[in-house]
Amino acid sequence: PSPATAASLPSPSSFISGLFGPSSPVVSPNGGEPSREELQAHARDRLWNVSLLLLSAFVIGSVAMFVRISALNVAAERIMAKLRKELYRKMLGSGMPFFERSQTGELMTRLSADTSIIARALTDNVASASRRLVEGIGGVAMLAYLSPTLTAVMMSVLPPVMFGSMFYGRMVKRLTADVQSALARTVALAQEKISNIRTVKVFSREQTELKKYDEHVDEAFRLGKKRGVLSGSFYGVVGLAVNASLLGVLGYGGGLVIDGSMSIGELTSFLLYSFYVAFALSGTASFYGDFMRGLGAAERVFQLLDL
Repeated sequence: PSPATAASLPSPSSFISGLFGPSSPVVSPNGGEPSREELQAHARDRLWNVSLLLLSAFVIGSVAMFVRISALNVAAERIMAKLRKELYRKMLGSGMPFFERSQTGELMTRLSADTSIIARALTDNVASASRRLVEGIGGVAMLAYLSPTLTAVMMSVLPPVMFGSMFYGRMVKRLTADVQSALARTVALAQEKISNIRTVKVFSREQTELKKYDEHVDEAFRLGKKRGVLSGSFYGVVGLAVNASLLGVLGYGGGLVIDGSMSIGELTSFLLYSFYVAFALSGTASFYGDFMRGLGAAERVFQLLDL
């Protein structure tokens, strides 16, 4: 907006004053000028009223948070229970060739770990990402209202970040499936050897079985480390892109302030909203990675359900 338009906008102090109602003049009981004590008492009354209003807002927010978290946890437990029932029903209904080519530990991992990852991805991550997305859209709308030019400068990092997110999502999805498969093989090996521990002891195969188990654990660790390095690289690039956009906004906006096209107050407001949008963008990127991990685990589960 132009300086004239910005000047016509209400200041934060006037907005808060209008929100809590106009301040009525303090009248002394004797009809004269109010004393200092009367002014202080009036100020305490208004402060008390504002504090009660804020406390009510905090209580409502706490109740809303309780409802949201409880509903998400219940939904996650319900999804896990339903998936486990369907998986177990599918396993018991399969023929003997299925059990001959499937390891018990792998089936147990799909019943336990995979279903848990899917449930969390479909509840906590989706809800949190949706909230961050709404916050980001609202922040961008405010930025566009304050300065469309600076908004374009800030959002210039969005296309490369989205392209990188697509590549990162596919890689994380594949690596998650590989990690879960490696863990399933590890669990299957341990379960088989522990259930036949007498045979292992009789033939003194402890060191051999330890070596086999170490190899399986190292394979799972290698895949997990690869996924961790990939996640760290992605989040690092996203953080760099966001900070670079904020630096660009500061540099370009500073030039506008020097030219007289924007006031320092407008630039400060824009930067505050920019930090808000940057925080929402970083949170959305984080939840996107968790959601893709859930899709990787879902591939393994639905392989059994589609049999």
